[in-house]
Amino acid sequence: MTGNYDSFMYNIKQITADFVVDEVSKLDLVPQGNFLIYELKKKNCNTIQALQEIAKYLRIPLKFLGFAGLKDKHGITTQFISIKKSYARILFEVSQFKSELIELELVGELENPISLGDLLGNRFTVVVRNLESDISVLDLKLVENYFDEQRFSTKNPDVGLAILKKDFKLACEIANEHCINNALKKNPTDFVGAFKKIPLKTRLIYIHSVQSLIFNKLLARIISDNEHSKEVDYSFGKFIFSDEKIENFKLPLVGFATEYLDSDVKDHACEILNEMGIKQTSFAIRSMPELSVVGDERDAFIEVKDFSFEFLDDERNNDKKKCVLKFFLNKGAYATMIVKKLFG
Repeated sequence: MTGNYDSFMYNIKQITADFVVDEVSKLDLVPQGNFLIYELKKKNCNTIQALQEIAKYLRIPLKFLGFAGLKDKHGITTQFISIKKSYARILFEVSQFKSELIELELVGELENPISLGDLLGNRFTVVVRNLESDISVLDLKLVENYFDEQRFSTKNPDVGLAILKKDFKLACEIANEHCINNALKKNPTDFVGAFKKIPLKTRLIYIHSVQSLIFNKLLARIISDNEHSKEVDYSFGKFIFSDEKIENFKLPLVGFATEYLDSDVKDHACEILNEMGIKQTSFAIRSMPELSVVGDERDAFIEVKDFSFEFLDDERNNDKKKCVLKFFLNKGAYATMIVKKLFG
């Protein structure tokens, strides 16, 4: 991944070890529980891909695996997962599991599966390469809380928008999953039934990606009202970063029951929804009520904790520097926003 900083390009994730994520979760381990807890260390695959491989190996449903947060494909990431003790063979078979991309280590047991509520945040070590010199780096306290590229993949918002527009045929075509195509061979007109073959967690990602895109557009419009700001391009528009110190505030993750306390925010949100061809009520999905979302809130900015940086010679790019960034972010925040604000 590359980006602009004035007149030169910087690199992140040039090698796998340039992006390291260690999950920090709240785990109340017990001597004997219903779920086995493993530390999952992976590289070059995202969390869902890793869990699918594990579930396939163990011959158990994906829903028997719990996790607290989704981790990116790129980099070395460590997180905790839970596996339901439904079969006596599970403990032995996990101990035999081998993969070039995935490592599993048993850490204990829990009464309940790991879920999003257990996640506190993540510690990051990010290496930014191909820098011209020791550039002045701010002591960051807050950064804009955008959702980054990995939230959307290449097709997630398009699939989500098709669902919200109740065009389930189009949603099936764009998703183009093996399970969908198999279902349509048996019943070519049952697009809702075919789409339901995708695991619920994955289907919800499609809807959440639309919410995330609306949030990004909303935050960018509000920040662009400030005189001192800069733009950074991404696949679905522009990130706008403020050079001013702005007090944190909440913005909606739009759902069918979202209420607006600020008229300007409401006006911006309505404009964005209209541009996308949907309404608030679109988030109530009668054909698949399990995908309906009420709405939520998200901080416009995220606190950057334990921030440090160090400039070193870049051993992979001649006569260039690299910057090693270390910091902690609460759950739901994207480390790449730090890089883009500093170097984008």
